[in-house]
Amino acid sequence: MPTIAHNEIHSWWDGKVIIDEIKTFSDDRGLVCELWRSDDMGRMVEQSDLRPQMAYWSLTKPLVMRGPHAHESQTDWFVCWQSRMVYQFYNPETDEMKYFISTADKVYRIKVAPPIIHSYRNTELRIVMTGNFPTALYAGQEKKEAVDEIRHEDKLDHNNVYVILGSEGRLGRALTASFYHHMAMHAYDVIPLSMMIEPSDFDQLEEIFRAVDRVVGGRKVRFINAAALANVQTAQAGTELLWVNSRLPLELAKRCAARGWRFMQFSTDYIYQQDGKLSAYTLSKQEMEADFNEVDNSVRAVSTIIRLSNLFSTDPKDKHHLPGKLKEQITAGQTLKIIPEQTVGLTAVEVLSEFLVDLLINNNQILLGDGFKRVNLVSPPLTLLQLLVDYFKYDRFETVKPELEEWYSRFQQGENADHVFTLPDSHEHILEYISKASN
Repeated sequence: MPTIAHNEIHSWWDGKVIIDEIKTFSDDRGLVCELWRSDDMGRMVEQSDLRPQMAYWSLTKPLVMRGPHAHESQTDWFVCWQSRMVYQFYNPETDEMKYFISTADKVYRIKVAPPIIHSYRNTELRIVMTGNFPTALYAGQEKKEAVDEIRHEDKLDHNNVYVILGSEGRLGRALTASFYHHMAMHAYDVIPLSMMIEPSDFDQLEEIFRAVDRVVGGRKVRFINAAALANVQTAQAGTELLWVNSRLPLELAKRCAARGWRFMQFSTDYIYQQDGKLSAYTLSKQEMEADFNEVDNSVRAVSTIIRLSNLFSTDPKDKHHLPGKLKEQITAGQTLKIIPEQTVGLTAVEVLSEFLVDLLINNNQILLGDGFKRVNLVSPPLTLLQLLVDYFKYDRFETVKPELEEWYSRFQQGENADHVFTLPDSHEHILEYISKASN
């Protein structure tokens, strides 16, 4: 039976890749956890060829990736020690790419067996430590044999690089997942960054860009800023809101322009109202777009602003969006005050990310060509009445007069935009969210 306390997170391809979160034990002295035991029949010793033969630790610099490579017969047991890493696994037998991003306060044990091509990247701005307990000696007994390693680093010599800032947010997670879903054998490179950049912390900004510089070489870089404050209902016109939504995008764009990288920034044409006025969130987005209209042409020339509307996810824990707020009010049995004919464009983040990644990896010139671009991504419209009655099956509401002008039809028509894309319908995802949130 298993003797090392763990929680299996993933098992792929008949156990060729297994990811376990290892239980740790803490007290006032510190922390301890078991990594390998000779009686751990649940993992390492049920087959003699899965028993580790040696152990070593490696230190990996910020954003550096080790691999990709594979082995003929050797199985690797990695130990990810309290760091945020992205592990990448490609199965040449199924032409599938899987990935796993570790959490910085946990310990993981990761099994990788042949023929899986694997790599890992440090996504932090500090040096991190990774352990490996392989089932074969490096270079054999007394280092007199051939090294069991099939290297694939040349796949990264000329491929495009997508840097995703805000990769742990709603949109960033979905984009990361879509990129890996379509990646195959490292057709491009993805660097997911989750660090928070404090207001006006230009030293951290420079550190991020220096780290990216070191790992991308001469490859073409597309920098995607998905960082945002998700809870727009409580966002106030404070330092953090203005920094994340308005000031930071311009600082990122300037640094991308200096390097000749394409920069993509998300915005919104959705009018968030507070007491009949534009919300602080909306005003901060408008200020950001105004800044891009006035900035130097060299910065505008590498920038694309992608406008979205009513973004939501099917994760029932994510409630900071229109369906989530409606669900809370409906669950409480409230009588809702709505403008029945008001149209909204509910956009499932899963639909958006698949659509957008397909455009990017196919080098769509509307998004990636030279020059400043403003692009609206439009979802098929719904009225609030349809959303409540047809989807939520709820009829406790009263009609109020609109305090602000109708906006969605203008968004659909591309007012103040250079291009408009119509997204696939999010109908099934709305139903999925309602079903999950009701359980």
